[in-house]
Amino acid sequence: MFGAAEWGFTAGLWHDLGKYSGAFQQYLAAAGEDTHRTECSGRVDHSTAGAQHAVAQFPVLGHLLAFVLAGHHSGLLDSQSDGPSLASRLGKLVEP
Repeated sequence: MFGAAEWGFTAGLWHDLGKYSGAFQQYLAAAGEDTHRTECSGRVDHSTAGAQHAVAQFPVLGHLLAFVLAGHHSGLLDSQSDGPSLASRLGKLVEP
C-alpha cells in the first residue's frame, strides 16, 4: 500500500461525473441497452467533467487526478500536445 486510499476513493466518485449532464442522460435514454459500447466510441464525453472538477478542487495536485479521470477510457494523455492532451481537455467546454 502506498497511502493513497483517499485519492482512489475520490477518483472512483468523480470518474464518471459527466454522466450527470443532461446530454449524457439524453444519450442513455436514446441508446437503450448497449450504452457502454456506444459511449466508448466517443459520442458523448463524460470524463472531461471529472478532470476539470479535480483541478478546480485541488489546483496543483488535482492535475494528477485529472490524468486518471480524463483517461479512464481512452488511456493516459500527454500533458500538452498538438493532438489530444490534458491541457485541451481541461480547456474544453462541458455541459454543467
